[in-house]
Amino acid sequence: IIKPHCNPTEHIKLPPKNTPPIEAYTIEQINKLLELSRDDNISHLIIALGSLSGLRRGELAGLRWENARIDTENPELNIVETRIVVDGKETVKAPKTKAGNRVIPIPNTLAEILRKERLNYKTNKLKFGKDFVDKGYVISKPNGEPYKPDGISIHYERFMYKMESEYGIPYKSLHKLRHTYASLLIDNGTNPKVLQKALGHQDITMSLGTYAHAYFD
Repeated sequence: IIKPHCNPTEHIKLPPKNTPPIEAYTIEQINKLLELSRDDNISHLIIALGSLSGLRRGELAGLRWENARIDTENPELNIVETRIVVDGKETVKAPKTKAGNRVIPIPNTLAEILRKERLNYKTNKLKFGKDFVDKGYVISKPNGEPYKPDGISIHYERFMYKMESEYGIPYKSLHKLRHTYASLLIDNGTNPKVLQKALGHQDITMSLGTYAHAYFD
């Protein structure tokens, strides 16, 4: 039906690409969420890591203690693994781009939260003994079993819907914590190239395109 050497889409004009505005929590909301999640260590970790280091969901699920350098004067996270689910099967692999493999400097606030959770991990290891699943993942259940990526999303969603109903803090998706991280960096005058490296973007145009409005503000 289509003639040889004929492209039937040649004269079709694509609609303009509309980039939705970036949604992010304010620093006041993040501080409140960190305060309210102190008794829920998983929510506490998700909110802290998402908003103060900008990790993607797969990176949250794939972070191990050996890659959390939190006992140094300048604490940092070494992002070398991501855990994703493909066709129902969980896969552990390196970040999808070279830029995704990165070192992220983190604030002392986050380092302190991680140190407390590491102590909790070691305590549970002694408590469960031979039944402890010692895979070294930061976001894990009391028996050491790591949370699956979907499990992280579900836990976060349940916590945030509760925060919305009880404290009026609006629910924003898990990925919006990453937007919050980027917005906080921009608000504090971070260079676009530094932002690109921290977020693990392959190209600076992705960082500038996504957060152009935040830079403009």
